[in-house]
Amino acid sequence: MDDEEELEKYSLQIVDRFGSLPKVVSNLILSVRFKIAAQNIFAEKVKTNGEEVHLYFNNDLGEQFYQAKTFTNILAKINTLPSHFSFKQGKTHLILVVKGFANYQESLTQIRLLKV
Repeated sequence: MDDEEELEKYSLQIVDRFGSLPKVVSNLILSVRFKIAAQNIFAEKVKTNGEEVHLYFNNDLGEQFYQAKTFTNILAKINTLPSHFSFKQGKTHLILVVKGFANYQESLTQIRLLKV
């Protein structure tokens, strides 16, 4: 699924048909929500590492990404909330590290706010 609205409809259908979701299904839906949020800010993939969320941006994104409003928003978050957002360089990706929030849902909310 590529759309948050579509995912929400699907989740509601599952609840309607089967009742409350088991934790493992809720976690699966949350992981899809992270994937959608990551794609919305041009991240190629998303991984969790303990309490941290890592968003991977391909090094080949070029000027279109680095001059976009989304990248400006990411830099602003890094500058204003350095305890929660930082960059590190991988071999083939620029990695945005999101950390220090109370839970994954709060991290997801912050990632969504990066979208223009």
